[in-house]
Amino acid sequence: MTLAHPDDTAERLRLGELAVSRAEQLGDLLAVVLGHQWRVQAGYLLGRPELVDDAIRGIEAVVARSALPLARWHLLRVSAARAVQQGRFAEARSCNAEATGLARASGDQSAIVMSYVLHQQLAWVRGDAAELPEEMWSDLDRAPRHPLLLSARARGLFLAGRLDEAREAYDQLRPLLPIPMTNPPWPAVLLNLVDLIRLAGDAESARLVYDQLVLFRPYPGALGTPTAYFSGSVSRELGVLALTAGRPAQGEELLREALARNRVLGARPFVALTCLDLAALRSGAGALAEAAALAGEALAIAGQLDLPGPSAAAVRLIGDIAALRAGTGRLTPRQLQVAELVALTARTNRQIAEDLVISERTVESHVRSILAKLGCANRTELAARWAGR
Repeated sequence: MTLAHPDDTAERLRLGELAVSRAEQLGDLLAVVLGHQWRVQAGYLLGRPELVDDAIRGIEAVVARSALPLARWHLLRVSAARAVQQGRFAEARSCNAEATGLARASGDQSAIVMSYVLHQQLAWVRGDAAELPEEMWSDLDRAPRHPLLLSARARGLFLAGRLDEAREAYDQLRPLLPIPMTNPPWPAVLLNLVDLIRLAGDAESARLVYDQLVLFRPYPGALGTPTAYFSGSVSRELGVLALTAGRPAQGEELLREALARNRVLGARPFVALTCLDLAALRSGAGALAEAAALAGEALAIAGQLDLPGPSAAAVRLIGDIAALRAGTGRLTPRQLQVAELVALTARTNRQIAEDLVISERTVESHVRSILAKLGCANRTELAARWAGR
């Protein structure tokens, strides 16, 4: 538990394997499970899926020959975390529900809170606040005022769309930065804050959190803990923080790195999220063809995995890119309305005025502006250009 630095990963793995070996000899099955949990965590971070699979099989073997509810709880938790990372959400919910039942039967409040962490991860990855259970709020309010639980509550408010409350909760956590790196939960606290930092546009905090999380960059795998969740590559969060800190070139480099790493990990929900971040960045830089390809990939994955939030974001982004390609991004919303009526329905200025309940003179002014902005000589040319969209 003292090995809280990323560079302790090799030693954590060695001790995990040693614990499994010794505990098997002693018949201490719970210690076997905990040793395998350390192996899972190290395997994820090192990008070694074969090690993760072997450790999970070790936990399954303990559960098969033991009636220990805690061993079963650990297996369910690590299975739920793995399922979310790979986009198998129904399986994740099923494992999480059974683990929550065991936690409630034991009366272990911290184990109950772990189920809410998984719900939050589902809500974040899928972009769907309906994943957040109503009872979560009262349980989190009763939980100890620990930075990890406070950050989980703040993140939950953000995911629920309660942004004013999320900002208020973030303001209470901000003075804690940088988080002391003396116990295992410190990376989880920082990960919970990334979206809140972006929401607040807090460049100073972005730099502080970046400087701590960047210690994980040399490791190509996924950051997380077996009893909660595993994200994709930390390079995505580092990219978001770099952009918030006003370092776009570094942000792009990190997002590209994250995209490559998440593809290797098979973390498809995180591939979609990273595609969206990179597409928005490249669209703003005028690289519309690349941005459209990235948004299209995100939309395809979102459709296959049922990610409503990323799907809607991809559709909006594709629409914005199409408008920029057609030059219509320079039009105001009202001018866009008028242009569509002129080009698609061939309606006269008087008819458009009646449709939009504005004066005919206002419509004439809008049409002149539209033609000038798009470089069209007349309505016929505007219609032809619109059809070419």
